[in-house]
Amino acid sequence: MSVAGPVVSTYELDDPAEPWRTAAAGITARVMPPYKPLVKQDSLVSCWGRTYALEELFPTAVSSQGQRLLAGPVKLLLKKDGQWLEAKAKNVTFPSLAEDRIEHRGESDVGGLQIRTTGWIEYDGLFRTDLSLSSDEPVTIDGLHLVFAFRPEASIFHHLEARWASEVYERSPTKPGAPVDYPWLPLVWVGNHDVGLTIVTESSDGWSSPQKGAIRFERGAEALSLTMRIISESRELGAPLRLRFGIMATPAKPMPPDRWSIIVGSLPGTRISWTWHNPPAQKYFSYPQPSDFTKTREMVENAHRAGRRIMYYITTSATGIEAKVVKRNFSDWFMAADILKGEEWKTGSGLVGAGACCPASGFADFMAWAVEQVVTHLDVDGLYIDNPGPYWCYNTRHGCAAGGTRTYPFFAVRDLHKRLYTIVKKHKPNGLIWEHTSRTFNPIQLAWVDVYSDGEPWRNAKHYPREKLFRRFSRTYMQITGTGHQVGAVPSYLSSIGVRTDGDWSHWILSRVLPWGQMVWGAHGWLDGTPATAATQARLDFGLGKEQVTFYRPHELPPWFDIGGKPAPGEDLIVCLWQRNGDGALLAVLANWADHPIQARIHEKRLAGHLGPCVMHDALTNAPFAGPFLVSVPANAFRMVRIERKEEGNQ
Repeated sequence: MSVAGPVVSTYELDDPAEPWRTAAAGITARVMPPYKPLVKQDSLVSCWGRTYALEELFPTAVSSQGQRLLAGPVKLLLKKDGQWLEAKAKNVTFPSLAEDRIEHRGESDVGGLQIRTTGWIEYDGLFRTDLSLSSDEPVTIDGLHLVFAFRPEASIFHHLEARWASEVYERSPTKPGAPVDYPWLPLVWVGNHDVGLTIVTESSDGWSSPQKGAIRFERGAEALSLTMRIISESRELGAPLRLRFGIMATPAKPMPPDRWSIIVGSLPGTRISWTWHNPPAQKYFSYPQPSDFTKTREMVENAHRAGRRIMYYITTSATGIEAKVVKRNFSDWFMAADILKGEEWKTGSGLVGAGACCPASGFADFMAWAVEQVVTHLDVDGLYIDNPGPYWCYNTRHGCAAGGTRTYPFFAVRDLHKRLYTIVKKHKPNGLIWEHTSRTFNPIQLAWVDVYSDGEPWRNAKHYPREKLFRRFSRTYMQITGTGHQVGAVPSYLSSIGVRTDGDWSHWILSRVLPWGQMVWGAHGWLDGTPATAATQARLDFGLGKEQVTFYRPHELPPWFDIGGKPAPGEDLIVCLWQRNGDGALLAVLANWADHPIQARIHEKRLAGHLGPCVMHDALTNAPFAGPFLVSVPANAFRMVRIERKEEGNQ
């Protein structure tokens, strides 16, 4: 006599009734932790950690973590008859006030044009507005600029990006009269180690010269100006000109309180696993329905019994073209045929079977509803989001490329991330969103993730030969993206560099990521993972994830932790430090980015003046340093040391 097993809850995404169209999955007015409700006082609107002054068409002041970002109001400038005119609001209203969203409207008349802004600010700190310029009769203008003036201390770095186009991570110009120009790119971020401001424009439609000097940085005596040179030549405006902007201050949210216990990949202490885009967990690529519900449920239960959280694989830019629901909606969802030429979709045996789908279409409703089925029926603990985009889109059926210019749907991707975050956190408050970002850094999107993995492009030795890789993987790149501070998410570097055959990159990659507080998770190639394993174990042995610690980023080392060396380390030696709050013990990473060895000396007397007499051990081998606190750091490698108060039995 056979005994039936437990009934496993199932679902069908291919329901011809297409319930996803009206389900509105993940759409709610609820403010999701750790965010806080919006608070409005006169024209000031505050959210977690940030305040925006909204008495004009665009913000007149923005502060983050108590730091003022702007040296003056954001200005919309119009050039007519050889003179620059500033559009000043004659009327600003807030038509709707709620804890999750406050609407904003502005009106101005200048140079014979009616100027209107229609937008909102939401509780993650994103201010989005639609700008329109119109007139009853055609009007000729000679220029249209949107100008941001940043305080010098808030504009040390800048970053620009477009998927598959360009990624810029640079220090901002310091000399007056030496502007730096870039072509139009949809995302710009300006900031320092602690705070910043993101500006997004999804399309260059309406810009007169998007490929030449569309974005200019110029240092003045009292501010760094970022000028978005929308129109830079005479143009007659007949039909209304419409432009959309997004502005968001960073950090977007606080770092997760359990940040040091969030370890991904195959490293010691890992408590996170994931499904992949194949059976039994998925019927088709990035199609959130198992091919075998029973086996997938067993996979989830086995992970939970082992004390691990399990993430379910999806992308926010594609799903399997074999599914009937995709075939029915393909003409609406598809981005562009050229998107499939990108390396993201290629494997050794051809395309992975992905239909590139735009989140600005009904695909977002489908994917959000599908993920709701996954977390409800399978009890997964979160999502692993691959290929998040935004990739460009030419499909006018759902509103992209309206002017014939490719659209990067930043806001639609952000909205889908917000919905997915809401679905996961409502199901499990400690659930995680883990995203693979490739080489991009998009704060309005990463505001809705808990972990992000960067670094896949570096695997390509043809596109990134050693010299280019060393140049692109810069200190500034890591200062902006490396700690996760600006987005309140844990970075964990992807080890795809391990598939390169032009050297052993094990210590090189660790020397690049460890001093920013992150790890490399092993999953790709022949990279020797033992150095990463040893470094992770040293962090665990020190108590990261269990003990309360203070983390000092490389730029904020305390004065009592002073390092010299031969040759003088300068910018080549990058150091981070953890201090246990209980007993004051230290764990330090010393990374050498030079092509020559460095003998670093930690000033023992200064350290002893703060902690008392100390002893130092190699954190990887536990071997004591017998003499002065001298640490030999090989070229393009790292050392980890543990420093503790000298006590009986600890010599």
